[in-house]
Amino acid sequence: MPKTINGTDTMSVEEAARRLGIGRTLAYELAQRGELPGAIRLGRRFVVAIPKFNEALGLSPRATLLPTVNEASGPAAV
Repeated sequence: MPKTINGTDTMSVEEAARRLGIGRTLAYELAQRGELPGAIRLGRRFVVAIPKFNEALGLSPRATLLPTVNEASGPAAV
């Protein structure tokens, strides 16, 4: 779930991986190489800045992220 740190919208590397359709390991490798859009190192951990991530995908920096498969799934409509 996206979070806010000092007014900057962020998400986890795992969330970015899900949204890109790549694995967690590859996403961390990309972050370490500086190739994951919006990845920011905070000590030993990474977060992904949603505005930068969106820009790299050609979206508005403040675009609402679409729910991932896990977030969208819920009780089936009857």
